[in-house]
Amino acid sequence: MRNSTDSGSIDIDNYVLVRSDRVTGRGSSVALHIDESLQFSPIGLGVLPIDTLTDIVTVSLYLAHGRRVVVVCVYCPPGAPLSDLHFIESYLFCEACITDAIVCLGDFNVDILGQIDYNAKLNIASLFSLRQLIDTPTRLTCNSATILDFIFVSSSINVIECEVSNAISVSDHLTVYGTLAILQHCPGRVSVS
Repeated sequence: MRNSTDSGSIDIDNYVLVRSDRVTGRGSSVALHIDESLQFSPIGLGVLPIDTLTDIVTVSLYLAHGRRVVVVCVYCPPGAPLSDLHFIESYLFCEACITDAIVCLGDFNVDILGQIDYNAKLNIASLFSLRQLIDTPTRLTCNSATILDFIFVSSSINVIECEVSNAISVSDHLTVYGTLAILQHCPGRVSVS
């Protein structure tokens, strides 16, 4: 999503938009649509390391019985240093200690179709025992089809639906979204564009 994208143009009925816009330089914004029936609050990450190119928006979902799910939405631009992915991993490590489940999604710009060694760059799934749900291309050009956008979820999350769609066109990538039953009997939808 581009910084200039008007929030009203990407509204989805019955969902609340949470977004983070890049303040300086070339880049994009990241956004989450959270089902308005869910109780949530944005999480401030404080000051990111000065050389970080990645944009992140994070929310806590508050569920029944005091359960909490952290949702992290990421935009990692092409050519971002590996340290940006390590920053995301460090952040998830801190959250994993105090939350019941993790959903981490977004544009990581690591192609799992074209790279045999993508795990060397993207350790998130193995480090936190997360499942990666996206298995169809999220960026299509005349010459290529790549999976650059992911949805990672904790094993306690039941996936009802997971799709790649061109329904909302705000970048050169398709939209990924999922309908998740979070910690049993607590449905909610999270999408990223």
